Amino acid sequence: VINALDTYRDGGLAGPASAHALVFADGSRVAFDQGWQWRPAGDGSPPRAPWHTAAGMSTLYNGMIAPIGRYGIRGFLWYQGESNTFEAADYGSLLSSLTQDWRGRFGADLPWLNVQLAGYGAAPTAPGESGWARLREVQRRHTELDPHYGIATAVDIGDRYDIHPPNKQELGRRLARLARHLIYGESDLAPTGPQPDTVRREGGAVVVHFAQVSDRLVVYGANRPIGFELCAPAVGQGEALACEYAEAALAGSAVSLFATNADRATVVRHAWADNPLINLFDGAGLPAQPFEMAISDASSEH
Repeated sequence: VINALDTYRDGGLAGPASAHALVFADGSRVAFDQGWQWRPAGDGSPPRAPWHTAAGMSTLYNGMIAPIGRYGIRGFLWYQGESNTFEAADYGSLLSSLTQDWRGRFGADLPWLNVQLAGYGAAPTAPGESGWARLREVQRRHTELDPHYGIATAVDIGDRYDIHPPNKQELGRRLARLARHLIYGESDLAPTGPQPDTVRREGGAVVVHFAQVSDRLVVYGANRPIGFELCAPAVGQGEALACEYAEAALAGSAVSLFATNADRATVVRHAWADNPLINLFDGAGLPAQPFEMAISDASSEH
């Protein structure tokens, strides 16, 4: 009999069953996938109160935020969201509630500097849905709702194996640039790197026009941008999209996209993956933001 304690009720023995075994002192082993059975045991004590865990109800707030409520601050820097990638649809309301609550304590119009999630996990080999990309889009669209909010993207400086990537120096540089624009009034400084302005169908191409470009758009490691997708309604699948990687051509501050579904496409995506591969930057070394945008003359919008 083996007793395994699972404190948070969502653990277990990870990996293939054939890799789990009871190993004895003489080196012999009995694999767990050969005839073993399991059953959950009853709790030996009452369940913990929701405020007893490290991340429980009000614990982090009372321990880390409430004590500094008497101090004057100039703004907020927020880097979080990895644990919410499975519920990106709810993240916008959570973020709004958080900003409203903290501004109510510290100052109504205090700037909020948000880090757009870094890349994490395996690189994509085909277009597909991504909770990480969806949450980055929520972070990006929040700029349209809050004039005192801005993002610094970290999508290109992540780590495939480390959810807390080590390149904080470059991230700090980008956040400092954002602060100079948003907090210290350097209005002529493009704060966040290239961001989509308009998406239009022009002839046989779909053209993305970018704003907030320092100097010019540049591509690295190739003669054309990568990481763009054109998406059209998937036949017989309701609101689902069928996306294709697009061929891209750079012209000034715009990127023209071509794909076999270009005439039916309703949506453009860029860097739409947990850990996307991108090569479109501006002259300040800032990457084009991940995004999803509807094509302006499409018959339907997603």
